[in-house]
Amino acid sequence: MVEAVVCLNAHVIEFIVLGMVASLAGLVVRNWQRGRAANLAEAAPVGVPCMLRVLSQRRFKWMRGRLSIVGESVVWESGSKRRTTLALGGEQSGLRVRAAPPREWLWINPRCRIIECESLEGPVMLGVLPEALDSVVPALRGVHGS
Repeated sequence: MVEAVVCLNAHVIEFIVLGMVASLAGLVVRNWQRGRAANLAEAAPVGVPCMLRVLSQRRFKWMRGRLSIVGESVVWESGSKRRTTLALGGEQSGLRVRAAPPREWLWINPRCRIIECESLEGPVMLGVLPEALDSVVPALRGVHGS
């Protein structure tokens, strides 16, 4: 009978390769976040994926889209085929940031933070991931003057 030869270093090689792949993924994510912060500092257009809910509408619907931050203006652009936009500004009221409650986890990511602010159509709620909060909140504070 011929027995299969097992290389004892196979597990070590697998861990080394896995560690290299994980470190490369970490570098890519870090550079992506630094690039977004650099674009924000240069006043270049920054697009942050988010969800929006207009509170003046009677239906409970979160709409996916992108928050475009260009200098002092903040505009939400729809991700659907209709390509609607909504300028955030309006009244000079404060912002409120809170965690998403469990009843909204069906519609948005449970990790999202909800930002309540004003738009030209009335009060809105923005669902933003925690990684993007450091670029969204200062931009909205600049628009609202808080």
